[in-house]
Amino acid sequence: MKSQAKSAIKMLCSWISLFCVVSLLCTVTGILGNCETLNLLYKNLEYKNRVEYMKYNFPINYTIRVRHEEVLKVSKVTNLRQKYNVTESDLQNLWWYVSNSVVKRIQNVLPRKHPSWNYTTDLLKILEEPLNDTEDDEQPEGIVGDIISKLRCPSEEGVLKSVRPKALLDNCFKVMDMLFSAICKWS
Repeated sequence: MKSQAKSAIKMLCSWISLFCVVSLLCTVTGILGNCETLNLLYKNLEYKNRVEYMKYNFPINYTIRVRHEEVLKVSKVTNLRQKYNVTESDLQNLWWYVSNSVVKRIQNVLPRKHPSWNYTTDLLKILEEPLNDTEDDEQPEGIVGDIISKLRCPSEEGVLKSVRPKALLDNCFKVMDMLFSAICKWS
C-alpha cells in the first residue's frame, strides 16, 4: 500500500514537473516572439525616424486630436503601477493597444501619397501582429481593461486633446523601453 502511494506521488510529481516545463517553454517562446517584434519596432521608432516622419513631414505645430487614453506616458504607467497595482503583463497589453490606436489615429489624417504613409503602414503591421494573436477573452480586468474597452469603442470619443504626432510616438517609444527593455535586449 505504501509503495503504491509512493509511486502515485512520484508519478504525480513527474506530471506536475512536465506541466511546469511545458508552461515555462510556452511563456519563453511567447516572450521571444514578442522580442523579435519589439526589436523591429525599436528600430522603426528610432529618434531619426520619428523626427523625419512625424515632425519634418508635418506642418509646424500640427496636432492630432486624440482621446485621453491614447496618451500613454511613462508617468501614467508609473501611476498605474503604484496606485492601482497593475501587473507588468497588463501594462504591456495596454501598451500594445494604445500604440496601435495612436498609429491608426496618425494614419487617419494622412493622405495616401503623404511621405509618412508607408512608415505608419509598416508600424501598424508590426503592432497588429501581437494583437491578432491575443483573443478578446484575454482582456485584462480592472482599470487596464476599462482603458482597453474605451480604445476598442471608436464611437465613444470622450475628451479629446491635441497632441503632436511626434510626441505620440515619443511616448510610445519611451513606454516601450520602460516596459520591455528588461526582457528584450535592443539590438
